[in-house]
Amino acid sequence: MLFGLALALLVLGPTSSILPIQDPIAERRMYLPMAGVAIAIVPLALRFPPANRKFLMALCGLGVFYATMSYQRAQVWSSAISLWSDTAEQSPNKFRPRFWLGQAYLTAGRCADALHE
Repeated sequence: MLFGLALALLVLGPTSSILPIQDPIAERRMYLPMAGVAIAIVPLALRFPPANRKFLMALCGLGVFYATMSYQRAQVWSSAISLWSDTAEQSPNKFRPRFWLGQAYLTAGRCADALHE
């Protein structure tokens, strides 16, 4: 268990910063550390006595729910236009999503949409 937590912190460390960074929240920084968290969770789950397996099953159900939500979110990544459209919609006052959405439109040959962005 401690190995998993240490692995998560070790991998997360280089991407964490006490200095201001451009994107304070970025899910891509959590992919590899979550492997360490998963390694830490398995020994905890095995400690549950059979009487408390209902709680463990509820946690598994929660995991399935989050996996489903992750799959649905992955649909946004199916194209550059859908990705940057979603990002620009969620962050309307930021320049970078609008710029990259315009670039995606330009690459797709949608010049009028690119000019709008």
